[in-house]
Amino acid sequence: MFLCLLANERNIQILDVELGSINRFVSGPLFSSFFLPLPLRGPDTQVIEKETKRVILLEMSCPWIQNRAQKQQEKTNKYTPLRWELRKQYPDFEIMQCNIIIDVLGGYSGDTAKGVRDLLGSKRAEYVLFRMQKAVLSGTLHIARTFKVQVR
Repeated sequence: MFLCLLANERNIQILDVELGSINRFVSGPLFSSFFLPLPLRGPDTQVIEKETKRVILLEMSCPWIQNRAQKQQEKTNKYTPLRWELRKQYPDFEIMQCNIIIDVLGGYSGDTAKGVRDLLGSKRAEYVLFRMQKAVLSGTLHIARTFKVQVR
C-alpha cells in the first residue's frame, strides 16, 4: 500500500491506494503528486479543503449484515485520536469523519446516507449511494459464483 498525496491551490487529498490503482487518481496536470510507502493504515481518504476550511476523513467498509452497526462504531473509535490531532493541526478548520459502510447485500444506515448527503448534496448523494450499492452487490455476486464453482 502507498500513501498518495494530491495537491493543488484549493485542496489536498491524501489517499491510501494500491500501486496498481494510482493512475485512476492522478489524471492531468491539475495536481502535483507524490507517493510514499505507508507503514501504518490510516483512513481511506483524507481531504483538506482550503477554501471551505474543512478536513474530511473518509473511511469505507463492506461488513456482513449483522456487523454494520458494530463496524460504524469501530471506525469512529479508531480515528478519534487522529481527529483530535487534526483539530490541533488545523485549528480554524472543521474536522469531519464520514464512515461509508455498506453491507454485503447493499444496505446502509441513516448515518451513512447523512454523511454522503453532507459531502455531495442530496440529489448527487442518492445517485452515488445507488452506484455504491450496485458495486457491492455485483462484487458479492461474483464471490458467490466463484464459491459455487469451487464447491461443485
